Amino acid sequence: MTETLAKLYFEQSKFKEAIKAYKILCLKYPEKISLFADQIKMIKNNLKNKS
Repeated sequence: MTETLAKLYFEQSKFKEAIKAYKILCLKYPEKISLFADQIKMIKNNLKNKS
């Protein structure tokens, strides 16, 4: 799993896959957990706004 793939999922509106990817990245790169948590939060907010 890579940040690039997570970003691609988001750009393709595959939000659930993007969130899953960022959660995996949190485990893989704990030093970047706050960055990935922010990305997950942004995606969830995006989902709320679309519904």
